[in-house]
Amino acid sequence: MRALRWLDLSHNRVASLPEDAFPGLLGLHVLRLAHNAIGSLRPRSFKDLHFLEELQLGHNRIRQLAEKTFEGLGQLEVLTLNDNQIQEVKAGAFLGLFNVAVVNLSGNCLQTLSGQVFRGLATLHSLHLEGSCLGRLGPQTFAGLSGLRRLFLKDSGISSLEERSLGGLHSLQELDLTSNQLSHLPRGLFQGLSQLEYLLLSGNQLSALPADLLRPLQRAFWLDLSHNRLEVLPEGLFSTLGQLRYLSLRNNSLQTFLPQPPGLERLWLEGNPWDCRCPLRALRDFALQNPSVVPRSVQAVCEGDDCQPGYTYNNITCASPANVSGLDLRDVGEDHFAHC
Repeated sequence: MRALRWLDLSHNRVASLPEDAFPGLLGLHVLRLAHNAIGSLRPRSFKDLHFLEELQLGHNRIRQLAEKTFEGLGQLEVLTLNDNQIQEVKAGAFLGLFNVAVVNLSGNCLQTLSGQVFRGLATLHSLHLEGSCLGRLGPQTFAGLSGLRRLFLKDSGISSLEERSLGGLHSLQELDLTSNQLSHLPRGLFQGLSQLEYLLLSGNQLSALPADLLRPLQRAFWLDLSHNRLEVLPEGLFSTLGQLRYLSLRNNSLQTFLPQPPGLERLWLEGNPWDCRCPLRALRDFALQNPSVVPRSVQAVCEGDDCQPGYTYNNITCASPANVSGLDLRDVGEDHFAHC
């Protein structure tokens, strides 16, 4: 079957792949083995598939990736290994994947990744590690991924990042650290990430940020700091972000905020205990003068085929002082600030 280009064996009961499993399939470009019962991968199983471009192995029972597991797949562009039982990835597991662009390892409890795991994947531009039980990221975790543009680490149990955890990711444009357990970010964490445009830090336990944390992010376009425990933002935190257009500070513990980024197109502020005294007057004036930037309601993010788009309020509700408690800052009269 030398002319076969597409082979779909997904949703069966395949339990193992022998060596030389696909002899002679020199024309195969797509191989789908997702939703089977494969428990392990042997290094020579795919050795004849020199022109394979897509390999899907998600939703199996694979526990480990050994060295040279994917040897021979020099033309592979997409590799999906999501929702297996992978706990360990040996150094050299991805050797030979000279053209791979997307690797999906989400839904595996990896626990740890050595600094040599991704070496050689210079063409990789998207790496999915969502829900991967990582816990911490060491200084060389992503060594070798010089071309990576998108890194997804959502819900991975990450509680600790080191100063050089993201070292070498000079081409990174999108970083998703949503729904982890981060309570502290090293001040030099984003050093070298001058191409980063999207930074998602929602749903962590951050209570404070270093004043110069965001300084390297000259191209930052979207910044989500919502659902944390931020009590105060350092002066000038956003002042260097000339390209910032979308900023979410929803559901924190902020009492005051001075709108600094000059080019903002949307600012989310609801769910904070705002102290509507003199320091917040500038925010009131900004919100009244820029109703499109700080709208009273915004369209909610809708995911899934059956989701119905809706709207959520973007309140700036005063928690203090008592005479304006419960009012929206934009509804507080000018006379309240007359003495400021």
